[in-house]
Amino acid sequence: MDRSFTIRPGKTGDLPFLQQCIQELAEFERQPQAVEVSLAERQQHFDRGDFSFLVAEVAGTPAGIALYYPRY
Repeated sequence: MDRSFTIRPGKTGDLPFLQQCIQELAEFERQPQAVEVSLAERQQHFDRGDFSFLVAEVAGTPAGIALYYPRY
């Protein structure tokens, strides 16, 4: 079984997958109502540079994310 994966910077086209991962985490934590930012708002924040993210891919299919943002 090939377990190779790729990690790459997230891009605009990955935002729906990012939103899905955030929602799934909230549901796992039994806090689905905690997701207050819509996909459109998240797009605006991404375009402003408020955050960045990495996408892990297995066989070219997104499998996970790592979200990060600058703070000091």
